Order: sequence, then structure tokens, then C-alpha cells
Amino acid sequence: MFGRRKPDEAVMCGGTTRRYDAGAPKTITSNNMILFDVHSRVRDYIDPADIPKGKKLITSIEAFAVKSKQGSLLRLCVNKDRYTRNTDEVYAGHVKEDIFSKLTAMAKEENMAAENGRYSFTHGLPEDFGGSIRVKFMSGEYINVTCNQSPVITTNTADRIWNIFSKALEGEKVERPDVSEITKIYFEELYKDGFRRVTLDITEDGCECFKSAKYSADSKLYESRTEFAKEELSKILDIVDKHDILTLEGLPREFTEISGGKTLEFTLKNGRKIAVLSDFVVPRAIHDKLFKIEMALK
Repeated sequence: MFGRRKPDEAVMCGGTTRRYDAGAPKTITSNNMILFDVHSRVRDYIDPADIPKGKKLITSIEAFAVKSKQGSLLRLCVNKDRYTRNTDEVYAGHVKEDIFSKLTAMAKEENMAAENGRYSFTHGLPEDFGGSIRVKFMSGEYINVTCNQSPVITTNTADRIWNIFSKALEGEKVERPDVSEITKIYFEELYKDGFRRVTLDITEDGCECFKSAKYSADSKLYESRTEFAKEELSKILDIVDKHDILTLEGLPREFTEISGGKTLEFTLKNGRKIAVLSDFVVPRAIHDKLFKIEMALK
């Protein structure tokens, strides 16, 4: 597949690393898309005469969609000011609509696989100068493109992505339990030679929380039980609530060399258990929030 630069092979600032996957398909025949992950700079220069009155045009876009058992998990981030990222507009949600037939049709019509297999990275360029495309199909077909020197999608493609995502995010959302229903939070991390297991038991009125921990290392087992600060519990529940963590069960899994070693599980008052695994395919922003929960349980 792709060649790899040797670890001791230095790359000078301004130098470009290039790889090409000759086997990457340039025409997609599948209709069973399961992942759409695109971010790109779109417009570097905008003629004021091209801007409709009262509107701003998209200058960069990040769009993530993964198929779930309940529908589509979506995250959309657009910028309409090419001089700063401080004006990013972020929209996210888990919707019941399956938007992948629309995304598949758009990907084919916009010929997004034309540069499939291309990797070109110039060292020293500013972030978000170019972009990347990562699309996967259940059949095994894929689109992988990375170029940090220039946009990887056209302005028309960006506008179509915006329309598909924004309309879907206005639709019916996947139902989720209220965080007040959580009675237990369980975290497990498996190591090569041991494990770490942490359980938070929340009293029925939510006023108290106790942390039980088990650690195994060097063939020794360590156990402890302490009261868990209510302020820290509140921070965890706030993340779970704001970022729809309780809707993440049943997502596709992405096996990597570091995947499969962590489990975060929530038990509800009715006995239902909702598990979130570390190798679930989720937006980077959600990974960051899950990591914050993990750190709070240390």
C-alpha cells in the first residue's frame, strides 16, 4: 500500500512527502457508504461581486457522518471568514434520517474519487491550508485523499455537503435517555500485562457517588474505594448530556493498532447498559470528550 518514510529520515521545512496508492479505485460502484469524513479549505479568494447580498460564502468546511443502527451521527463545522477560525459555526447531532444515499450520489456526481490514493504533505505550511477526504463503504471500497497545499473539494461540493448536512440536522433526532437515569459508570482499560477498572456508583437521589477501582500490574492486584467528588461527577454528566454520548452505542468499529482496549459503560435505572468502545468511529471532537471523561476517572 503506501510507502513509509524511515523514522530517522528528516524532512526539511518546505519539503514535501508524497505517496500514492495505485490500487485506489477512481470510480466508485458501491452504494453502501458507512463513513463520510471530509475537511477542506474551499475558497482562498472571494470576489465581492460573487457574494449574494446579505450572505457569506463558505471558506472552509469539516463534515463527518457515520452510519449507526438508529440513523446518522453528524458533525458539521463551517467557516465563512478566510482570515480567522474564530468564526467557526459548529452543528452536531444524531439524527434518525439515513443520509448516506444522498452522500453517495453526491460523491459520485462530484467525482470525489478522482484523486483517490493521493497523499501530498508539504512541511511548514499553516494548518487547514488544504484538506483530506476519508470515505468508506461496507463493500470495502474507499476514498482516501490528503493534500495540505490546496483544497481537495470544489466550492460546489462544499455547498452540496452544507445543504445535505444542514437539512438533516433540522430533522428528527435519535431519542436518548436523560443523564439523571444513570446509576453507574464503568470504565475498563486493558493492558498487555494488566488492566484498570473503575466504577462510579451513583446513589438514587444523585447526591452521593463512590469510586471503586481495581488495578492489575506485574501480577499484583490493587483495589480501593473512595467517595467521588460531586463536582467531578457533574462535569462528566455535563459532557455526556451536551455531546449525546448515550446515543453512541452500535456505531461501526475501526480496528487499529491501539483500538479495542477501552470500554466506557453506563447503567441506567431500568437496568439497560450502554457501552461506548474506544474504537468506535466518531468525530475527533467526540474522542476528545471521551478522553476527558477517562481522565476524570483516573
